[in-house]
Amino acid sequence: MLELRDVTKHFGTQVAVQHLSLRLSPGDFLGLIGPNGAGKSTTLKMAVGHLRPTHGTVLIDGRDVFQEPLEARRRIGYVPEYIALYEYLTGAEYLEFVGEVKGINVPTRHREIQQLLEVLDLGEERDRLIRTYSQGMRRKAALAGAILGRPAVLILDEALNGLDPTTNHRLKTYLRELAADGMAILLSSHVLEVLERICNRIAVLRHGTVVDLRDEVELEAIRRQEGGLERHFLKLMDETHATAGAASGDPGR
Repeated sequence: MLELRDVTKHFGTQVAVQHLSLRLSPGDFLGLIGPNGAGKSTTLKMAVGHLRPTHGTVLIDGRDVFQEPLEARRRIGYVPEYIALYEYLTGAEYLEFVGEVKGINVPTRHREIQQLLEVLDLGEERDRLIRTYSQGMRRKAALAGAILGRPAVLILDEALNGLDPTTNHRLKTYLRELAADGMAILLSSHVLEVLERICNRIAVLRHGTVVDLRDEVELEAIRRQEGGLERHFLKLMDETHATAGAASGDPGR
């Protein structure tokens, strides 16, 4: 459903992403992790068509995001790290607007909006203006808009940050259900414990490229190890740092 083929992104002389390849099939729930500056957000912005790669190809359900942007983006739900919403709409009006833009028929739209308001605990706030929402409530509204219409691919950049514990639990359960129904989900987060629990695959980025990719069986083995994903990630960072230092003649100290 989502494929990045040998994607590279330059910002002037800076290389943010280099020769990165990833593929998500229906039902994949891929966690994307890496240190600050690893290229995670840049990768996600290219995946949804907000940034054009310097080199490489991005496909959504076989459609090139930049050659067939409308067809590709109809199949994507996206929540960026920094959210901007229509502040003078109520929560319900915003979701109705998103549903109309996505071309969802009225009965389906109303049914899905009601379900999402319940899952994300926004029912009592549905008629308040978004400008009065807290940051957590804005994130809930953005998540509801992204999931509305059951897109083929859901891309989330630190999208679980700032949610209250009850909503966080409900949402993680709901996301697992969506993946089980065939949605491909790509979630970037620094909270390794969350990714360890809800994802069935993990990709680790460093210096703009994938340095580790684990499938469901390998991830389950990591979960069973002492320290789990956190220990695996820290060990990997030490190893890649040492390798980079050896290649440059720097012992890394």
